[in-house]
Amino acid sequence: MNRVGAGLVLLGTVYATTPSLADEPVPGACPKQGTVLNFDNGVIVTVGSADGLTCNVVSSDGGPIVLVGLLSLKSQKRTPSADEIAAVKSLWPLEVGKSAKFKFRNDSGNSWDETLTVSGKQEVVTKAGTFQTFVVDWVEEGTGYLATYTSYIAPDLSYLVKRKSTVTRGRANGLSNWELVSVKSP
Repeated sequence: MNRVGAGLVLLGTVYATTPSLADEPVPGACPKQGTVLNFDNGVIVTVGSADGLTCNVVSSDGGPIVLVGLLSLKSQKRTPSADEIAAVKSLWPLEVGKSAKFKFRNDSGNSWDETLTVSGKQEVVTKAGTFQTFVVDWVEEGTGYLATYTSYIAPDLSYLVKRKSTVTRGRANGLSNWELVSVKSP
């Protein structure tokens, strides 16, 4: 089973103690509570409380979700490892060139090498507007599988405005590409 739809991955091996999901406030890491974001895949996200790099949101396609650094998520179906959380947190505040790595292992014993890199800045045009973004590439590689999830994070909005998924090797299960259609601030 691959980790399709997880978000982003990190570069550089990360050895860390078990970090909490909460942290000190980080500018650009969470939208304002009550913000509603609509995406072209039909998903609507409503932002709840935030604590540092941790954003509590409700998604129309998956119920309550906890986002860590806008890249990693905790849901009813998935709990990120301590290494994954540490890797994502190490990218903040976002700066081109930062990267982190970790190894993902599922309950069946399969594993993937995960690499996250803040690869650049790019202007992104969506139906919701034009945004200056950080581009974060999450590369996932395992036996017979190689995929890249590219996320475009707009610091002014404090959220992802677009995501592209590309499978170079292996089978794609449930990958999706999407972009922001509208945003309503409280």
